[in-house]
Amino acid sequence: NSRLLLEQAQSNIWEEMMLPNHDSFPEYIVAVVQFAYVTCFSTALPITPFIVLINHLLAMRLDAYKLCRGRRRPLAQKTGGIGVWEHALHIVTVIAVFTNCTLMALTSSL
Repeated sequence: NSRLLLEQAQSNIWEEMMLPNHDSFPEYIVAVVQFAYVTCFSTALPITPFIVLINHLLAMRLDAYKLCRGRRRPLAQKTGGIGVWEHALHIVTVIAVFTNCTLMALTSSL
């Protein structure tokens, strides 16, 4: 009985090892682009945050399914933050401030 359970467990591990590796780089790119859309253009189109929220919620569910069923489990690594993506988000934030100020200046009635 224990040998049968061991064989079944090993077959599931072998099947999972044949799955492709998980790469989180595309998810980070999509998150940064969506953040840029919201921060830069929400003054021009106020419904943008809602559209991005719906898109992000759907993408999270699809990514969760992809991680659970279609990709190999990623190995856990201890990190101090999100790395270079923090700098990218800071740059997007600075660009968004200038973009929003320009949009407000060009569309004001003064």
